[in-house]
Amino acid sequence: MKKKFLSFLVFLFSIISANTLKANSIPVIKDTLTEEQKDSIHEAALEAIMSYPYIKSSKESGVLPVPDIEEKQDPNMQYKLLFFMPSVDKNKMKKLNDGLSEVARTLNLHVAAGIPIANIHAVVIVFRQGLNILLKDEKYLEKYKSSNPNIALIEELQKAGVKFITCGQSMMRIGIKKEDMIANVKVSLAARTAMSYYETLGYVTQ
Repeated sequence: MKKKFLSFLVFLFSIISANTLKANSIPVIKDTLTEEQKDSIHEAALEAIMSYPYIKSSKESGVLPVPDIEEKQDPNMQYKLLFFMPSVDKNKMKKLNDGLSEVARTLNLHVAAGIPIANIHAVVIVFRQGLNILLKDEKYLEKYKSSNPNIALIEELQKAGVKFITCGQSMMRIGIKKEDMIANVKVSLAARTAMSYYETLGYVTQ
């Protein structure tokens, strides 16, 4: 993957007019290229300047540098973030879950905004078919003929203090047991009661 990306960057630098990749100077792409080529080059240019200030297991969770920021957040406040994960795309079960990548991206954005890690509190409530992203490797392999691509990111998020809570009602309906899931996942009676509890505590839905 690294070799492929590096070779693509060589290609990028050979056809763009700009010599540097700066936040306020995304390269101008020559008109001789197709729209698809332009989009690919533009995406590669953006990826090249992305940073991963906190969570690093998902390439989709990078943060772009922004010049001249005027609206800044108070780093002394406590930021309580609530995420809901009710579903999965059955056609993408061999790839990292988009919802998990967005959780990681949200945390990275808060850290990039200057908010201390100690002031960021995140809870992810998983229910319905979303529970499948929490399966242990052997259970995931049995169900999807693939190792669980989400485990590394989930474990990194957990180490960062993110709390994963499941819906007991969904577990009963789908037939997933606690021992089927990776470690340190908390079981709630229902997603709805967990939602109302954390919303009452002041957690903001993302």
